[in-house]
Amino acid sequence: MSEQPLLIFDYDGTLVDSLDYNLAVVARVCRQIDHFRFPTAQDVENLENVSFEDIAKEIDLPETKISQLTHGVADALKRDPGDLQPFAGIVELVHALHAAGAHMAIITTNFTDAILPFLTKTNMAHCFNDILDNDMPGAKADKIQGLARRLKIADAHVFMIGDAASDIRQGQTAGAHTIGVTWGYQSRAKIVAAAPDAIADHPQQVHTCLHAIGNHEWYNQAASVEH
Repeated sequence: MSEQPLLIFDYDGTLVDSLDYNLAVVARVCRQIDHFRFPTAQDVENLENVSFEDIAKEIDLPETKISQLTHGVADALKRDPGDLQPFAGIVELVHALHAAGAHMAIITTNFTDAILPFLTKTNMAHCFNDILDNDMPGAKADKIQGLARRLKIADAHVFMIGDAASDIRQGQTAGAHTIGVTWGYQSRAKIVAAAPDAIADHPQQVHTCLHAIGNHEWYNQAASVEH
């Protein structure tokens, strides 16, 4: 098995500051299907699983209209992903981890067609080896395990990094180490309650988390690249 670390990032709320934009997209699609209970940041905080389908349920969308909303949101995001910005320090973090030799991936409930323009604009596209998006079947845990098996990377070197309690739980289910980040969609309290292996309050702290959990020569190298 390879000892190269596999670093898996969530996308929305972890790499990109997209909450307001995505809520606006959902609201726009709600209007198109005559539903006028629009999602809020508190609705997202309440979710046990952060996905567009679960947002639809949280805003009491009738079951018969959920697929209309999720397909409408997918089409809207693929057509216009928005002029979104990375969180401060994310680009530097991603470049440093890539330079240190990690295999890096994104596993997300968003869509590749919406993600690639952002990664290209921010000069991060070359850093990510894989994007597993919502068009691919399976839960995040299944995708984590499948990717690790394909790359022949042991669980001890697999990390899930995300801003939602569901990211943490999916990583735990997959047998990966988990790092919760607190600058995204859900509150620090919600992340703490999910019991990740480590918590980062700023992108730079991800290096410290990896070193503390990894206890391996590579993690020392990653920290030295960052500095």
